[in-house]
Amino acid sequence: MLIEDITISQKDSRTVRLSWTGTEGKNAWIFVNGVAQAEDEEFADPVRTFDIDVKDVTKTFCVEIHEAIAESDIEPINTAPELNPILHFHAAANAVKYNIYHHKAGEVDALLRQIPHDDNVPIYSVQFYDDFDGQDGVWHFFHVEAVDAYGRESTTDEWMFFVYDMPPAPESIALSKDGSTFTVALTM
Repeated sequence: MLIEDITISQKDSRTVRLSWTGTEGKNAWIFVNGVAQAEDEEFADPVRTFDIDVKDVTKTFCVEIHEAIAESDIEPINTAPELNPILHFHAAANAVKYNIYHHKAGEVDALLRQIPHDDNVPIYSVQFYDDFDGQDGVWHFFHVEAVDAYGRESTTDEWMFFVYDMPPAPESIALSKDGSTFTVALTM
């Protein structure tokens, strides 16, 4: 069961406290941006609190709390933002290095990285640790070119990688009341 009535309060620049009323006899699974912060967590009291590390409270994050009987197999609804692709490619005969190029739609290719050829590596796996722009979802294009001893590059097809990130935090939040009706206005 997904808990939808959660109170979130800031403790410090990295940590927030979650509070909710739980169901007796059920344990909690807590996910932040699709990553487990607690799994099969037991609580003695139905009024529950749990502190989570969100790394930066000024950035948008997605919290999910699920309750179920102990030892259930619970998966998050939302997955973690995907910002760091991993490219895999086969070694090429006569290559001395590999040039990895990147561009976004409508932009010009740029050399992103050079990898020296290693005769002992039949399949290369290159992890990118720099976050790629994913605001509102962005297609990124990569291609790997083998370079021979004379500097000639191969020509290969591009790989597409869709990068998505959480939306930005609202610039302001306003709450107004008219009788028994509350209005929340978010400025993005």
